[in-house]
Amino acid sequence: MITPRWVLGFIGHRRVDDLPAAKEWIKTALASIQGDVEAKGWKLELYMSCAIGTDMLCIECAEELGIPVHLILPLAEEEFLKDFETEAEIEACRSLIAAAESGVNGGTLRVSQSVGVRPECYYDMSQQILQGSDALMVFWNGKKARGLGGTGEMCALARRMGLPVGWIRAQNGDFEKERWPQDLPEPDPEVEGLRVSADQTLEEGQTFGTIEEVASGLSRMNRRNAPFFRKMVTTIIVINAIAVLFGSAALISSKLNDDDRKIGPAIWLSVNFTLVLGVSYMVRYLRTRRVYDRWVQGRVAAEI
Repeated sequence: MITPRWVLGFIGHRRVDDLPAAKEWIKTALASIQGDVEAKGWKLELYMSCAIGTDMLCIECAEELGIPVHLILPLAEEEFLKDFETEAEIEACRSLIAAAESGVNGGTLRVSQSVGVRPECYYDMSQQILQGSDALMVFWNGKKARGLGGTGEMCALARRMGLPVGWIRAQNGDFEKERWPQDLPEPDPEVEGLRVSADQTLEEGQTFGTIEEVASGLSRMNRRNAPFFRKMVTTIIVINAIAVLFGSAALISSKLNDDDRKIGPAIWLSVNFTLVLGVSYMVRYLRTRRVYDRWVQGRVAAEI
Protein backbone atom coordinates (compact mmCIF):
# COMPACT_ATOMS: atom_id res chain seq x y z
CA MET A 1 0.00 0.00 0.00
CA ILE A 2 1.30 3.47 -0.91
CA THR A 3 0.73 5.64 2.17
CA PRO A 4 0.91 9.44 1.75
CA ARG A 5 3.67 11.16 3.75
CA TRP A 6 3.44 14.32 5.84
CA VAL A 7 6.90 15.86 6.22
CA LEU A 8 7.73 17.74 9.41
CA GLY A 9 10.82 19.93 9.42
CA PHE A 10 12.71 20.45 12.69
CA ILE A 11 15.03 23.25 13.76
CA GLY A 12 16.22 23.92 17.29
CA HIS A 13 18.93 25.23 19.61
CA ARG A 14 22.30 23.57 19.88
CA ARG A 15 22.71 24.29 23.56
CA VAL A 16 19.99 23.62 26.14
CA ASP A 17 20.23 23.62 29.94
CA ASP A 18 18.27 20.44 30.68
CA LEU A 19 18.76 17.76 28.02
CA PRO A 20 16.50 15.05 29.60
CA ALA A 21 13.63 17.54 29.97
CA ALA A 22 14.15 18.85 26.44
CA LYS A 23 14.05 15.31 25.06
CA GLU A 24 10.82 14.57 26.91
CA TRP A 25 9.19 17.75 25.57
CA ILE A 26 10.27 16.98 22.01
CA LYS A 27 9.09 13.37 22.22
CA THR A 28 5.70 14.41 23.61
CA ALA A 29 5.18 16.94 20.80
CA LEU A 30 6.33 14.47 18.14
CA ALA A 31 4.08 11.71 19.46
CA SER A 32 1.10 14.08 19.45
CA ILE A 33 1.70 15.10 15.82
CA GLN A 34 2.37 11.49 14.80
CA GLY A 35 -0.93 10.38 16.32
CA ASP A 36 -2.90 13.09 14.51
CA VAL A 37 -1.21 12.36 11.17
CA GLU A 38 -1.61 8.59 11.34
CA ALA A 39 -5.24 8.91 12.44
CA LYS A 40 -5.91 10.55 9.07
CA GLY A 41 -4.22 7.76 7.09
CA TRP A 42 -0.88 9.48 6.53
CA LYS A 43 2.64 8.69 7.77
CA LEU A 44 4.83 11.24 9.55
CA GLU A 45 8.45 11.73 8.45
CA LEU A 46 11.10 14.19 9.66
CA TYR A 47 13.35 16.43 7.58
CA MET A 48 16.22 17.98 9.53
CA SER A 49 19.92 18.20 10.20
CA CYS A 50 21.92 16.48 12.96
CA ALA A 51 23.73 19.25 14.83
CA ILE A 52 24.59 18.76 18.47
CA GLY A 53 21.78 19.61 20.88
CA THR A 54 18.09 19.43 20.06
CA ASP A 55 18.67 18.02 16.57
CA MET A 56 20.20 14.86 18.03
CA LEU A 57 17.53 14.70 20.73
CA CYS A 58 14.82 14.90 18.08
CA ILE A 59 16.43 12.09 16.05
CA GLU A 60 16.57 9.92 19.19
CA CYS A 61 12.87 10.57 19.80
CA ALA A 62 12.04 9.78 16.17
CA GLU A 63 13.88 6.45 16.40
CA GLU A 64 11.95 5.54 19.55
CA LEU A 65 8.64 6.44 17.86
CA GLY A 66 9.49 4.72 14.57
CA ILE A 67 9.46 7.94 12.54
CA PRO A 68 11.74 7.99 9.45
CA VAL A 69 14.33 10.78 9.47
CA HIS A 70 15.66 12.43 6.31
CA LEU A 71 18.95 14.12 7.17
CA ILE A 72 20.38 17.11 5.34
CA LEU A 73 23.91 18.37 5.99
CA PRO A 74 25.05 21.96 5.40
CA LEU A 75 28.47 20.72 4.26
CA ALA A 76 30.14 17.49 3.21
CA GLU A 77 30.39 15.08 6.15
CA GLU A 78 34.06 15.55 7.07
CA GLU A 79 33.78 19.32 6.88
CA PHE A 80 30.52 19.31 8.86
CA LEU A 81 32.09 17.22 11.62
CA LYS A 82 34.62 20.01 12.27
CA ASP A 83 31.79 21.89 14.03
CA PHE A 84 31.74 19.31 16.84
CA GLU A 85 33.92 19.81 19.90
CA THR A 86 34.42 16.33 21.39
CA GLU A 87 35.19 12.91 20.01
CA ALA A 88 31.96 11.58 21.55
CA GLU A 89 29.92 14.18 19.66
CA ILE A 90 31.72 13.36 16.40
CA GLU A 91 31.11 9.62 16.77
CA ALA A 92 27.45 10.20 17.65
CA CYS A 93 27.02 12.30 14.52
CA ARG A 94 28.87 9.79 12.35
CA SER A 95 26.51 7.08 13.57
CA LEU A 96 23.42 9.11 12.68
CA ILE A 97 24.78 9.97 9.24
CA ALA A 98 25.66 6.33 8.55
CA ALA A 99 22.19 5.18 9.59
CA ALA A 100 20.51 7.72 7.32
CA GLU A 101 22.81 6.89 4.41
CA SER A 102 22.04 3.16 4.73
CA GLY A 103 18.28 3.86 4.83
CA VAL A 104 17.59 2.69 8.39
CA ASN A 105 13.83 2.94 9.08
CA GLY A 106 13.31 4.52 5.66
CA GLY A 107 15.64 7.46 6.28
CA THR A 108 17.78 9.25 3.70
CA LEU A 109 20.84 11.50 3.59
CA ARG A 110 21.65 14.49 1.39
CA VAL A 111 24.03 17.44 1.39
CA SER A 112 22.57 20.91 1.01
CA GLN A 113 23.00 22.75 -2.27
CA SER A 114 24.70 25.91 -1.02
CA VAL A 115 27.71 28.17 -1.34
CA GLY A 116 29.60 25.75 0.90
CA VAL A 117 30.98 28.31 3.36
CA ARG A 118 29.96 29.13 6.93
CA PRO A 119 27.58 30.61 8.03
CA GLU A 120 25.76 31.00 4.71
CA CYS A 121 25.57 27.22 4.22
CA TYR A 122 23.55 26.87 7.44
CA TYR A 123 21.03 29.43 6.22
CA ASP A 124 20.76 27.66 2.85
CA MET A 125 20.27 24.29 4.55
CA SER A 126 17.57 25.59 6.90
CA GLN A 127 15.79 27.28 4.02
CA GLN A 128 15.76 23.97 2.14
CA ILE A 129 14.25 22.27 5.19
CA LEU A 130 11.42 24.82 5.16
CA GLN A 131 10.85 24.44 1.43
CA GLY A 132 10.72 20.65 1.67
CA SER A 133 8.38 20.42 4.67
CA ASP A 134 4.62 20.49 5.17
CA ALA A 135 5.09 22.05 8.61
CA LEU A 136 7.93 23.12 10.91
CA MET A 137 8.56 22.19 14.54
CA VAL A 138 11.01 24.41 16.44
CA PHE A 139 12.63 24.16 19.84
CA TRP A 140 13.08 27.85 20.53
CA ASN A 141 13.48 30.28 23.42
CA GLY A 142 11.62 33.03 21.57
CA LYS A 143 14.66 35.26 21.23
CA LYS A 144 16.25 36.67 18.09
CA ALA A 145 18.77 34.50 16.31
CA ARG A 146 22.39 35.07 17.26
CA GLY A 147 23.69 34.20 13.81
CA LEU A 148 22.71 33.73 10.20
CA GLY A 149 20.31 30.81 9.84
CA GLY A 150 19.53 30.66 13.56
CA THR A 151 16.32 29.22 15.01
CA GLY A 152 14.66 32.60 15.49
CA GLU A 153 15.39 33.71 11.93
CA MET A 154 14.09 30.46 10.44
CA CYS A 155 10.95 30.58 12.55
CA ALA A 156 10.27 34.10 11.28
CA LEU A 157 10.88 32.95 7.69
CA ALA A 158 8.49 30.00 8.14
CA ARG A 159 5.80 32.40 9.33
CA ARG A 160 6.33 34.65 6.33
CA MET A 161 6.02 31.60 4.08
CA GLY A 162 2.71 30.71 5.73
CA LEU A 163 4.09 27.39 6.92
CA PRO A 164 2.38 25.77 9.94
CA VAL A 165 4.69 26.10 12.95
CA GLY A 166 4.75 23.98 16.10
CA TRP A 167 6.71 25.84 18.78
CA ILE A 168 8.22 24.00 21.76
CA ARG A 169 9.12 26.73 24.24
CA ALA A 170 12.66 26.11 25.46
CA GLN A 171 11.89 27.57 28.89
CA ASN A 172 9.08 25.26 29.98
CA GLY A 173 8.25 22.82 27.19
CA ASP A 174 4.86 24.33 26.32
CA PHE A 175 3.84 23.33 22.82
CA GLU A 176 2.03 25.94 20.73
CA LYS A 177 0.73 25.41 17.20
CA GLU A 178 0.43 28.28 14.73
CA ARG A 179 -1.66 28.01 11.52
CA TRP A 180 -1.82 24.27 12.08
CA PRO A 181 -4.15 22.55 9.56
CA GLN A 182 -7.37 21.09 10.91
CA ASP A 183 -7.41 18.42 8.21
CA LEU A 184 -4.75 16.96 5.97
CA PRO A 185 -5.31 17.00 2.19
CA GLU A 186 -7.13 14.09 0.64
CA PRO A 187 -4.72 11.61 -1.01
CA ASP A 188 -4.13 12.31 -4.69
CA PRO A 189 -6.62 10.22 -6.69
CA GLU A 190 -3.99 9.39 -9.32
CA VAL A 191 -1.62 8.06 -6.64
CA GLU A 192 -4.48 6.15 -5.05
CA GLY A 193 -5.27 4.60 -8.43
CA LEU A 194 -1.67 3.52 -8.85
CA ARG A 195 -1.69 2.07 -5.35
CA VAL A 196 -4.74 -0.03 -6.13
CA SER A 197 -3.24 -1.19 -9.44
CA ALA A 198 0.09 -2.05 -7.84
CA ASP A 199 -1.62 -3.90 -4.97
CA GLN A 200 -3.32 -6.15 -7.52
CA THR A 201 0.08 -7.56 -8.48
CA LEU A 202 0.69 -8.88 -4.95
CA GLU A 203 0.10 -12.41 -3.78
CA GLU A 204 -2.43 -12.88 -1.00
CA GLY A 205 -1.04 -11.68 2.32
CA GLN A 206 1.86 -9.76 0.73
CA THR A 207 2.52 -6.09 1.33
CA PHE A 208 4.96 -3.55 -0.06
CA GLY A 209 7.84 -3.07 2.38
CA THR A 210 10.17 -0.83 0.39
CA ILE A 211 10.00 1.66 -2.46
CA GLU A 212 11.89 -0.88 -4.61
CA GLU A 213 9.05 -3.35 -4.06
CA VAL A 214 6.51 -0.69 -5.08
CA ALA A 215 8.50 -0.02 -8.28
CA SER A 216 8.67 -3.76 -8.94
CA GLY A 217 4.90 -4.07 -8.49
CA LEU A 218 4.27 -1.21 -10.88
CA SER A 219 6.63 -2.79 -13.40
CA ARG A 220 4.68 -6.06 -13.18
CA MET A 221 1.48 -4.12 -13.80
CA ASN A 222 3.07 -2.42 -16.82
CA ARG A 223 4.29 -5.70 -18.27
CA ARG A 224 0.75 -7.01 -18.02
CA ASN A 225 -1.07 -3.94 -19.36
CA ALA A 226 1.30 -3.04 -22.20
CA PRO A 227 1.06 -6.33 -24.21
CA PHE A 228 -2.69 -6.50 -23.55
CA PHE A 229 -3.20 -2.96 -24.85
CA ARG A 230 -1.07 -3.58 -27.94
CA LYS A 231 -2.93 -6.82 -28.75
CA MET A 232 -6.29 -5.11 -28.32
CA VAL A 233 -5.31 -2.24 -30.61
CA THR A 234 -3.93 -4.64 -33.22
CA THR A 235 -7.13 -6.72 -33.06
CA ILE A 236 -9.30 -3.61 -33.44
CA ILE A 237 -7.34 -2.55 -36.55
CA VAL A 238 -7.59 -6.04 -38.11
CA ILE A 239 -11.33 -6.34 -37.38
CA ASN A 240 -11.92 -2.89 -38.84
CA ALA A 241 -10.05 -3.91 -41.98
CA ILE A 242 -12.16 -7.07 -42.28
CA ALA A 243 -15.33 -5.03 -41.73
CA VAL A 244 -14.31 -2.74 -44.58
CA LEU A 245 -13.85 -5.78 -46.82
CA PHE A 246 -17.29 -7.10 -45.94
CA GLY A 247 -18.80 -3.66 -46.53
CA SER A 248 -17.10 -3.51 -49.92
CA ALA A 249 -18.35 -7.02 -50.70
CA ALA A 250 -21.90 -5.95 -49.84
CA LEU A 251 -21.64 -2.95 -52.15
CA ILE A 252 -20.22 -4.98 -55.04
CA SER A 253 -22.75 -7.77 -54.48
CA SER A 254 -25.64 -5.31 -54.57
CA LYS A 255 -24.48 -4.07 -57.97
CA LEU A 256 -24.02 -7.54 -59.39
CA ASN A 257 -27.01 -9.24 -57.80
CA ASP A 258 -30.21 -8.93 -59.82
CA ASP A 259 -32.30 -10.66 -57.16
CA ASP A 260 -34.86 -8.23 -55.78
CA ARG A 261 -34.43 -9.62 -52.30
CA LYS A 262 -30.71 -8.82 -52.30
CA ILE A 263 -29.98 -11.66 -49.86
CA GLY A 264 -26.24 -11.68 -50.56
CA PRO A 265 -25.64 -8.00 -49.77
CA ALA A 266 -27.78 -8.30 -46.65
CA ILE A 267 -25.56 -11.10 -45.36
CA TRP A 268 -22.38 -9.11 -46.05
CA LEU A 269 -23.82 -6.02 -44.31
CA SER A 270 -24.93 -8.09 -41.32
CA VAL A 271 -21.40 -9.44 -40.87
CA ASN A 272 -20.01 -5.92 -41.32
CA PHE A 273 -22.40 -4.54 -38.68
CA THR A 274 -21.52 -7.33 -36.25
CA LEU A 275 -17.79 -6.66 -36.63
CA VAL A 276 -18.27 -2.91 -36.11
CA LEU A 277 -20.28 -3.63 -32.95
CA GLY A 278 -17.47 -5.86 -31.71
CA VAL A 279 -14.89 -3.14 -32.36
CA SER A 280 -17.06 -0.59 -30.55
CA TYR A 281 -17.26 -2.89 -27.53
CA MET A 282 -13.49 -3.40 -27.46
CA VAL A 283 -12.84 0.37 -27.67
CA ARG A 284 -15.33 0.98 -24.87
CA TYR A 285 -13.66 -1.75 -22.80
CA LEU A 286 -10.25 -0.12 -23.17
CA ARG A 287 -11.67 3.28 -22.19
CA THR A 288 -13.62 1.95 -19.22
CA ARG A 289 -10.70 -0.03 -17.85
CA ARG A 290 -8.30 2.84 -18.60
CA VAL A 291 -5.74 0.28 -19.76
CA TYR A 292 -3.64 2.79 -21.69
CA ASP A 293 -3.77 5.44 -18.95
CA ARG A 294 -2.81 2.91 -16.28
CA TRP A 295 0.05 1.67 -18.43
CA VAL A 296 1.45 5.17 -19.03
CA GLN A 297 0.97 6.33 -15.44
CA GLY A 298 2.41 3.12 -14.04
CA ARG A 299 5.45 3.38 -16.33
CA VAL A 300 6.08 6.99 -15.29
CA ALA A 301 5.59 6.15 -11.60
CA ALA A 302 7.93 3.16 -11.81
CA GLU A 303 10.62 5.28 -13.49
CA ILE A 304 10.27 8.00 -10.82
